[in-house]
Amino acid sequence: EELYEELRAQSITDISQVEYAVLETDGTMSVILFPEFRPATARDLGLKPRDTGYPVIIINDGKLMRDNLRIAGRDEVWLRQELKRRGASGPGDVYLLMLDAAGGVYYAPKGAV
Repeated sequence: EELYEELRAQSITDISQVEYAVLETDGTMSVILFPEFRPATARDLGLKPRDTGYPVIIINDGKLMRDNLRIAGRDEVWLRQELKRRGASGPGDVYLLMLDAAGGVYYAPKGAV
């Protein structure tokens, strides 16, 4: 029963999908599924996802991180435009704004989190 409990904890409901299960020294179980039951990766699907790099936090809890803005290669003109586009009047309206290396912006207004 403990084996099934550990498998269920790892969202595995069919033991026939398990190729190997190893009881680690810390008491946890590492499970390797047969290849046909492993989640597909971008490579498996022939996709080439863009490298977004590590995101840089531009605004954190309403506070502008000026050094990070500079590191990201952006200026306050860009930031004002970005905030205006999202309906924010300034950094104080923003809970989190991050920019990745590909130029993708993650925006969360205050009160949304």
